[in-house]
Amino acid sequence: MNLPDKNRCTGCGGCVNVCPKSALMLKSDDEGFWYPAIDRELCIDCKKCEKVCPLINSPEKSGVKALFGLSAKDRDTEKTSSSGGAFSILAENVISKGGVVFAAGFDENFNVCHKRISDISEIKSVRGSKYVQSRFEKAAAEATEELKKGRKVMFVGTPCQIAALKNLINGNDENLIALDFICHGVASPKLFSKYRDFISEGKAINDIFFRDKTDGWHKYSLKVSFDDGSVYRKGVLEDPYLLSFAQNVSLRNSCYRCAFVGIERCSDITLGDAWNQNFESEKLGDGRGVSLVMVNTSAGKTLFDSIGDKAFVEELCLEELSKIRPLNKPAPYNPVRNKFLKDMNKLSIDKLSAKYCGNSLSAKMRRFIIKKTHR
Repeated sequence: MNLPDKNRCTGCGGCVNVCPKSALMLKSDDEGFWYPAIDRELCIDCKKCEKVCPLINSPEKSGVKALFGLSAKDRDTEKTSSSGGAFSILAENVISKGGVVFAAGFDENFNVCHKRISDISEIKSVRGSKYVQSRFEKAAAEATEELKKGRKVMFVGTPCQIAALKNLINGNDENLIALDFICHGVASPKLFSKYRDFISEGKAINDIFFRDKTDGWHKYSLKVSFDDGSVYRKGVLEDPYLLSFAQNVSLRNSCYRCAFVGIERCSDITLGDAWNQNFESEKLGDGRGVSLVMVNTSAGKTLFDSIGDKAFVEELCLEELSKIRPLNKPAPYNPVRNKFLKDMNKLSIDKLSAKYCGNSLSAKMRRFIIKKTHR
């Protein structure tokens, strides 16, 4: 095999899906990220894994055709969404017409994985950002089978996951609507597991919101609710998990050299946060949260046009895209990243965060250097 090395591999699992002999499986390393491992005795050297790898064979990309700001009119949808609720509105449209949706949600143990939903009531289970890498390969296989049956499929994932999906379906995309998002990177599932144990202190978790907007969209918090009725909620400057994610010490190695950044996309629609845009409409400027919607293909435009009067929408100038750093550049590498993830295996979450992301002079200097170098 000639698959990418660990510094480039995104862990999408496309190679695992396509292997006809099940010679490949994803295994977690010490940092908690998944990489393909091969059983040499089963491998028949068919090279299908190389052909499906999006880093070796990148799918066709297209430029942005139109750009919009969107905020859902339904208050509950907007309130429980990361930004303006664009995903929920588009998913509802697909499901109402008999389609299925695949997106990241939680399993019974609150691990993040892609889930299949086919009922509008299930949309809330996959709504909102998940700041951790999602297991994707099972859902990709299920989506491929749905497409073979001629069913409409909307699949939401990171840019690298969407690229892998496009290679897996091998041109059978007539009924596929692929959505990616402006991605900061994916954090270690092992770190997230350790964080859950630290926060819960033995209590049963009821739900987790990475972008709770109780204090407003621009002051979002990570909120964990428990079965006993208690709630944990802290902002990005206080919560150890959000802090490590924002300071780029918990990301997968490939995220710092992402091959899928840029305005050219493999997806039909790209979603993001309209943080710094100025809107003429007061409906989009009230601080509730606004989705940035990049329409990349004619199929994406058809879906977007079908939302009707469910949202406040304003078209934006395409030049606005040049201002969005995560869209155009990978996350800047933090020089203490390797030490952080090594110490993850021996320090508690609070001590780990204090050592690498806290208010010490060295931590402040690292943040200053990163900001100065990568502004």
